[in-house]
Amino acid sequence: LTPTTAIETIKASGKTTCILDFSVWEHKLFFTSVGVKVYEGDRARATKQALALFDKWLQPLWVGGVTQVHFVLDGCPLPAKEGTDGERAAERAESAREAERLFSEGARDTAAYKKACTGAVKREEWLE
Repeated sequence: LTPTTAIETIKASGKTTCILDFSVWEHKLFFTSVGVKVYEGDRARATKQALALFDKWLQPLWVGGVTQVHFVLDGCPLPAKEGTDGERAAERAESAREAERLFSEGARDTAAYKKACTGAVKREEWLE
């Protein structure tokens, strides 16, 4: 499968099966307040909110007749992204410093704080 934001459906055993690239949904989650909760260490609330969002996002599929959903989870490092991984680590560190600065200034309820928090978290870590 190639990464896609489109829903791919196939007919299997008389059931409509939908195969989704999880990374697309993962990125959507981090641009909600889930990313802030993960950054702040509140994994229980982050997980609860993530599950509620998954349920909301899956509802149109159930209504449309999909009976099975399979998420593709591929966390393997890609050799072609070797330099990118280092750049992203540096960007996460900068975002973490910015989040700490905004938090100490009392700007916790701002869009800038939310952006800094979501930028500071390595996506794979919240799933551990």
